[in-house]
Amino acid sequence: MPHQDEIDIRTKRTRKLIITAFMELLHEKTFDSIRIADITNKATINRATFYNYFTDKYQLLDTITEETLLSHFHKNLTDDDVFSPDFVKKIYLTLTDFHMNMSYICHKNHFDELSLYTSPILRTEITNTLLKAIQLKYPQEDSARLSSLAAIISWYIIGLSYEWKHSKQPSAEEFFNQFREDYERLILNFG
Repeated sequence: MPHQDEIDIRTKRTRKLIITAFMELLHEKTFDSIRIADITNKATINRATFYNYFTDKYQLLDTITEETLLSHFHKNLTDDDVFSPDFVKKIYLTLTDFHMNMSYICHKNHFDELSLYTSPILRTEITNTLLKAIQLKYPQEDSARLSSLAAIISWYIIGLSYEWKHSKQPSAEEFFNQFREDYERLILNFG
C-alpha cells in the first residue's frame, strides 16, 4: 500500500501534467476549440482522472489564472502595503507583467479571447488587494465607501493595462506615467 507522501507526489505530478498540457494547447489553439479529450490525450491521462482534479476547462483556466496572478501579487506586493499612488502603480505593473506572461502561455491571436474568461478573477483579486491597502490608510472611513473606491480604482487599473497592451507603447511604466497626474489628482482629493 502506498504511503501518503507517494500519493501526494503522484497527485501533484498528475495535476501538473494536466495544467502543462492545457497551457501547451492554449499556445496551439483557441480556448473555445480545446476539448477535454485534447487535454487528456496530451497529458496522457483518462477523462475520469481529469474530472478528479477539475470540473471542466473553465475551472482549469480559473485555477491557472488565479495561481499565476497570485504568484505575481505575492512576489510584488505585501499585506502591509498602504494605499498610495505608488501602490497603484505596483498593482498596475504587476497586472501588465501578468498579461505578458499570459500572452506567452497562449497563442498571441487568442489572448483577447482568453481575457474574457480571466477578467472576473482579475477584478476580484485587484479589488480585494486594493481594499486591504485602502483600509490601512483610511481605517475610520465607511467600509461601503472604501469598497466602492477599491472597485473604481480596480477598473481604472484594468482598463489602463488593457489599453497599454493594445497601444504598442515602449513600456508599461511609461504608459502609466502618462496618466499618473490625473490619477493622483483623483486619489489625493479623496478623504
